[in-house]
Amino acid sequence: MVKRIEPKLKEDDVRIAQAAFEPTFNAEYSLSDKSEVSSSTLQGSDIFNTQDVQLNADVSGKFSSGTEYKLEFLNQRYKSDSTYQVFNPYYALEPKITITQPLFRDLAQW
Repeated sequence: MVKRIEPKLKEDDVRIAQAAFEPTFNAEYSLSDKSEVSSSTLQGSDIFNTQDVQLNADVSGKFSSGTEYKLEFLNQRYKSDSTYQVFNPYYALEPKITITQPLFRDLAQW
């Protein structure tokens, strides 16, 4: 009886070990509204309003060689009724790739 169950348990152990190499997806959204008092009398209005929206997403994972990767997309939209902001609204998109390869892991201490 135990002999028949043991291969199934080993298969489950392999699946659990392989799960460390599955990619993960993460997404974040934030919205910020502010009303600020102007620090300059040249701005015209005593109070100006800003809105900052951020939507960021990433995919990360690991290869069997130990190499870790992360692909990120950082998005921002900034809007203000300030007269000094030239581009209104302002958009920023930043794609980012990070690759990490541990070189001296498990190296004996000298």
